[in-house]
Amino acid sequence: ARADATPTDEAALAICEQYDAVGPTRGATVQMASQMFFAGLSTDEAAELFMVAVTAYCPEYLQPVMTVMDDLAEGR
Repeated sequence: ARADATPTDEAALAICEQYDAVGPTRGATVQMASQMFFAGLSTDEAAELFMVAVTAYCPEYLQPVMTVMDDLAEGR
């Protein structure tokens, strides 16, 4: 980790590393979201963290993650 990395940077990088390992799947997204909720983040905070992560650190996953997030938000 970089010395000047914020906790948000660290969390965003961890999200990207997880997607690098298993792909931007629904299962990976739900698992990471569950961990965020357990850590005390709200649904909105978790969604914002995912969007920051994929937009800034791994934009190649943006479209698949947005699709998963939309499906989850609509209860699919």
